[in-house]
Amino acid sequence: MAQGKPHYFKVKEAAAFLGISLATLRAWDKQKKLKARRDKKNGYRLYKVSQLEEALKMGMKRKYLRTKFV
Repeated sequence: MAQGKPHYFKVKEAAAFLGISLATLRAWDKQKKLKARRDKKNGYRLYKVSQLEEALKMGMKRKYLRTKFV
């Protein structure tokens, strides 16, 4: 991972990174397609950047778009 790159994204950042809506990201978390950790101070969902990169490699965005309207 490049130096200076954040290790975790908040929900809005993660959704933008994947090119999906906030609702979709939260649904994927609920369905255990992606797993967020919770910030101990404020309870915010945090997504590990490496997990999001893997999701893109696996084609999660494309798969979602193909199945959404079928």
